[in-house]
Amino acid sequence: MKKYIALLLAGAMAFSAAACGGTEAGETEASAELNIYMQKDYISSDLIAAFEEENGCKVNFFYPESDTEAVEKLKAGCGEEYDLVMVKNTDMEYLIEEKCLEKIEMDNLPNTSTLNESCWMSKSYGIPYLMKYVYVVYDSAKCPVEITGYNSLLDPALKGQIASVDGVRDLFSIALVALGYSPNTTEESELTKAHDWLVKFDENVAMYGGDVQQALIDGTVSVAITDDRSAAEGMAKKKTIKIAPFEENAVQTVVDMFVIPAKAQHMDLAKKFMNDICDPEVMAANLEEYPYACPNDVALMLASEAYHAAPERDFDYKEKTFLVRMVEDAQEFYDNYDQELCMSILRRVFSFNKRPQNNE
Repeated sequence: MKKYIALLLAGAMAFSAAACGGTEAGETEASAELNIYMQKDYISSDLIAAFEEENGCKVNFFYPESDTEAVEKLKAGCGEEYDLVMVKNTDMEYLIEEKCLEKIEMDNLPNTSTLNESCWMSKSYGIPYLMKYVYVVYDSAKCPVEITGYNSLLDPALKGQIASVDGVRDLFSIALVALGYSPNTTEESELTKAHDWLVKFDENVAMYGGDVQQALIDGTVSVAITDDRSAAEGMAKKKTIKIAPFEENAVQTVVDMFVIPAKAQHMDLAKKFMNDICDPEVMAANLEEYPYACPNDVALMLASEAYHAAPERDFDYKEKTFLVRMVEDAQEFYDNYDQELCMSILRRVFSFNKRPQNNE
């Protein structure tokens, strides 16, 4: 695969230096380093090796511990540290307003023409990389209720049986959709009802975040809310794990975006990298290792039969999804619930630790 991707990248790299602005003054490509701040284990090492070889550069990776860390670093002006940063599309509006990002002439990145417009927010400031969908998956041999939608998750029979994503924005989207509202609403009455829904939901949750699919595999829980790749891993390891068929629309989570900090040191190399990962054949090869949902329409057509045949590639199901967008007017509401949820988790952990221990 390395040779295959290297050849593809060689073709992609052939466009003129003018297309990406050339090399920074006083620096040669041979001496350049590209510093990327993004989620760990989320891009093909073969793709990176090929990019390094073709550009005579070194790509260094740095990993956040949470989604909010990337935004905080960009706010702090991290250009001296990183050349590319991965953020969620829901963060883009704020980062642009705060002048944290470099504006990009997308005409100089020709491969971006293959990206799906509906998945591309803030087009002049970043490119979509991959997407994740929220799935409800369950162990058909253990789950005590029939799950036909998010409201099924409030059934008292599921008390202590659910492992869930922990992002407050994602949790509110789930609650709002369950109640028949837009996941992007700013109406306080609707957000209040969603809050009440989440309070009931919390009573059934055994864990937030962590290795959600493993908890489902080992039987710690019988239901999990997780992204499509984790769902696929679970189904591959345990045949009784299924995707729940929904009556209501499912929620598509946010798109992972690559952006360039306003003070990045290697902007030209960062733009070359952006252009290369949008090459449909390069991205199709990347999907073999990281088979997430992809906003590159041409890459999807080139993706393997195995990618399309995977159980999580249920496109009829995904036609019901929609993008979760930034809703700054409701941010204070989300922040307050975030604190409330943290306290709930702490109380649960404290209660568990205070239980009488078996001293055998």
